[in-house]
Amino acid sequence: MLPDKRGVGKSQGDWKKASFEDLAGDAAASARFLKNKYGLKKVGVMGLSQGGAIVPIVASQSGDVAFAIDVVGSAVPFEELIIHEVANTSLQEGLSPEQVKEVLELHVLMKQYIKTGDWAPLEARYQQLEASGWADYARSFPREKDSWVWDWIRLNFDADPLPYWAKVEQPVFVAYGARDEQDNVPVWRSVYLLQSIFAGRQKKDYEIHVYDTGHAMYQPDQAVLHEGFTTDLIYWVKGLD
Repeated sequence: MLPDKRGVGKSQGDWKKASFEDLAGDAAASARFLKNKYGLKKVGVMGLSQGGAIVPIVASQSGDVAFAIDVVGSAVPFEELIIHEVANTSLQEGLSPEQVKEVLELHVLMKQYIKTGDWAPLEARYQQLEASGWADYARSFPREKDSWVWDWIRLNFDADPLPYWAKVEQPVFVAYGARDEQDNVPVWRSVYLLQSIFAGRQKKDYEIHVYDTGHAMYQPDQAVLHEGFTTDLIYWVKGLD
């Protein structure tokens, strides 16, 4: 079952006004619906990317979830994830190291606006970028102080999946793509954090896999899921008690 996100398809509500906790509640409701409607003994939750960061929230809070599958979901705090992704995207766009540093400075001003509501420093920085030779990249950021994006970031800026992972009792399967380290997710830091939190709890019923692929978990140069990932996942699911 793949439920629509709030405000998508036939789903009511608005995901732009929802926190990760809210979305986790939706996922828990979906698991509860499946379990009750079809009399299933075991219902798991699986999330990709941002959904992977929501998985531990659902698993740690819902007794209806029997297992958890996290696919390329970062284990670092949301702010750290954003900065990792922005720095990589900036380099891929051809910005120089000095310009990447300036992009991160822009994010510092964004954080200050989110926390204080003072728009003036950020607007002044936008104007400076407009006068520079690389303003096109800055145009991808919201330029209006009342944009919906700011409220959504305020809701989720301090999100941290690790405290939830520390409470997950169910069996866990985690998959990353090694090439994602240069793109969306700090793969190796995420792996280390999960290894550490699970070791600290002496958790045994988990697997963490890193495949030679990227964020979409595709075979190299093919729009097909990585064979190793699908094989391992199917084998793991079949092995659940």
